[in-house]
Amino acid sequence: MTYFIQFDTKMENKCESSLDIGDEMIEPHESLFLVLAYLNLFELLTITKVCKSLRDAVHNDVLLWLDIIVEPPLNSRITDYNLREVTSKAQGRLRTLGLLNCVRVTDDGLQRVVDDNPHISKLYVPACTGMTPNGLVTIITRLTERSNDLKFLRLRNCHNMTKEHLETLTSCLKLNPVQQEQQCQPNMFLQNRLFSPMKKLDTNPQLT
Repeated sequence: MTYFIQFDTKMENKCESSLDIGDEMIEPHESLFLVLAYLNLFELLTITKVCKSLRDAVHNDVLLWLDIIVEPPLNSRITDYNLREVTSKAQGRLRTLGLLNCVRVTDDGLQRVVDDNPHISKLYVPACTGMTPNGLVTIITRLTERSNDLKFLRLRNCHNMTKEHLETLTSCLKLNPVQQEQQCQPNMFLQNRLFSPMKKLDTNPQLT
C-alpha cells in the first residue's frame, strides 16, 4: 500500500486526524517515520495533524527540533509565543535558529528563546524588523557570556545599527583584529544584500 502526502499552505486546516481509506481508520506505514528528519518546520507541524502516531513521533523526538528555521509561509505569522512554544521542543538543546523575515518576533521573544537555549551556535535573523539593534546586542552579549558556542551570526535590514553596535557584536564573537577590520563596516549590515540559502551559510563569514 502506498501513501502520498503533499504539503501546501492550504493543508493546515484540512489535515484529518488519521489516514482514511473508505471507512477504515489505519495507522501510517512505518516508512513514513523515516522521512521526518528531512522535513522543514512547516511540514513537521503539518504532519502532526495527520494522525496520532505521527504527532507523537514528531513531538517526542528532540533531534527533530535542534535546528529550527522559520521561513515562508510561517515567518509572517509566528509570534514570540509561537516561537518559544516551538523551540521548547528542543528541551534546551537548540543549536541553530533561523528567523527569516519574521516581522512579528521581538527582542523579548528572541531573548526568552536564548535564555532557554544557551548553546545556540548559529543564529540568523535577517529582516526581522520587530527587533532593534540595542535588543540584538543585548541578546548576543548575554548569549556569549553564558557560553562560547555561538560561531555564526547573520543580520540584515537591521535599521539604526551603528558602528558601536557592530564593534560589540564582533567582540562577542571574539573575531581576530583582521576580521574585525574587514567586518566592522556599517554597510556590511545595513545594505540590502541577498540572504544566502541556509545550506550555504556555514561557509560564509560570521558577520555579513
